[in-house]
Amino acid sequence: MRKLGVLCVLLCVLCDLRLSASPYETISLSSEITRLQGLSRNQNTQSRVQAFLDLARLYRLSGDTEAALKAYEDAFVISPNDGQVLLEMGHLLVSQGEYDRALFAFNSLLSGNREMDLLVQGLYYISLLDAFRLGDTTALNGLVNEPLFRDYHSRILYTLWIITGDRSWQNRLLRDFPQSPEAGILSHRVELGVIPLWLFYPGRESITLSPEPFGLVFFQTGLYNLEENAQIAADSLRRSDFSPQILRRRVNDTDFWAVGVYSNMEENAVIRQLNNAGYDAFPVR
Repeated sequence: MRKLGVLCVLLCVLCDLRLSASPYETISLSSEITRLQGLSRNQNTQSRVQAFLDLARLYRLSGDTEAALKAYEDAFVISPNDGQVLLEMGHLLVSQGEYDRALFAFNSLLSGNREMDLLVQGLYYISLLDAFRLGDTTALNGLVNEPLFRDYHSRILYTLWIITGDRSWQNRLLRDFPQSPEAGILSHRVELGVIPLWLFYPGRESITLSPEPFGLVFFQTGLYNLEENAQIAADSLRRSDFSPQILRRRVNDTDFWAVGVYSNMEENAVIRQLNNAGYDAFPVR
């Protein structure tokens, strides 16, 4: 199993605060915290829970994780079955390394009459924690082909590749989800930081990628109508000490699989290098 502290995207924690001021007014962090603390003493349970959630998000943005956790715990006491409270509290506990408590929060999402989205998230995060903590990818393997988890497939494929080192997961990620943040990591379109379990952090959806890796050109060595043949060609390139990629392309309503390598070297030099190894190649833009 590879080390838990894999290179990852440094994602900020996003919040969805409902501020009452107009766009032309400046609100200080302390005054907004004071306002939300007042709302948290409201008699209405739903209003109190929302106030504590907003407080927790503010504290997280300001870097005060202890105060954020206290706000989540207060919300949990008021409404222990609130799925959003459990989800956000689980995220924070993961970031603090309190995995057992995080598992309790995510497991709690599976009980009661939950919305399907919360059930899906609960199962995904439990499976992800099992993979990172124990190296057990059994649960993730079971989710990778499930339609309900389609929105998580790129993250699942990335995790399976990081933990197992099996390049088939990497190739499938680049082929099926070339515009995902995870594919961006593999093709150097996303800057990396050093944060363990980065997949738990909100904000991933705000990442946008350029159509091609920045500064890199794809040099195609073959185009195949069968994925198995593309994989064979990629394996051949790999044995020649190249780092091949397989990209799915659609031409005239038919799927093809392009095999090649990315490089930022001078084009003629790359083509010559591939030619010398026995591969015809040309740049594709």
